Amino acid sequence: MEKFLIRSFKRFRISVFLLSQLIGISNFLCAQNVTNQSQIINEKEITSNFITWWTYHKNNINWFSNFIPMDIDAKMISKDSFFVKLITENYYVIKYGTRNDSNLYQIRRGDTTMEKDIFSTIKSEAAIEYSYYKWEGKSLPEFNFKDLSGNVFDSENTKGKIIVLNCWYTHCSPCVAEIPELNSLVKYFKKDKSIIFLAPAFDDKSIIETFLQTHSFSYTIIPEQKNYLQNVLKIYGYPTHIIVDRQGKIKKISTCDLNTLREMILKEKMGE
Repeated sequence: MEKFLIRSFKRFRISVFLLSQLIGISNFLCAQNVTNQSQIINEKEITSNFITWWTYHKNNINWFSNFIPMDIDAKMISKDSFFVKLITENYYVIKYGTRNDSNLYQIRRGDTTMEKDIFSTIKSEAAIEYSYYKWEGKSLPEFNFKDLSGNVFDSENTKGKIIVLNCWYTHCSPCVAEIPELNSLVKYFKKDKSIIFLAPAFDDKSIIETFLQTHSFSYTIIPEQKNYLQNVLKIYGYPTHIIVDRQGKIKKISTCDLNTLREMILKEKMGE
């Protein structure tokens, strides 16, 4: 399974890189804000080619959000069954609607007219997200983080706190690009001492200190965590965000937009 996930991530990363060069060609958006009913979408149109499908997918399917999985008959199924079907068969996902604060995601069976890249991308993405989903409810593995100033963070002195982790490294362009938004996130929760923002990184202390000469980063940076991220948590893509609750349990691991991350932190803060 681990080898499959690594291969899946490599294929997914290549697909997204190629897409980033072409995404400006397409600006297809689907109807939003539909509650408790099926969205009106033209599935033939959104699956007509890879770019159109991806534009729909990235604007409607947010794995970091609360969502209810549904089968092809619009019946609720377990997330395990949902992800396994996406990984092992030729399905894609549509946003069926919303219910209360949850998105309704329905699997749809693909056909032979659809580009193979659509299926390979959704399989790769689903495999990664499924591996992250299986962490939910489990304790964050034992850690002993030391920041650039020598301050230590472990399971004992962070007990009762909400921990927000940003997994990154200095040569990761998307990681660096989102730093201004992450700084805004820290500023938003600045007065709340119950939330700790930590940024475990691959790089050693000297590399990070050089990086900080030209970049401001408000998270508390934890150097030399490549082994913990890759071999303990088995994070396959960067940047990745992790929310840990007051009991030290992982609530969510995912790549996501920062608005969604803020909403998830607020929900955890309110005890939801």
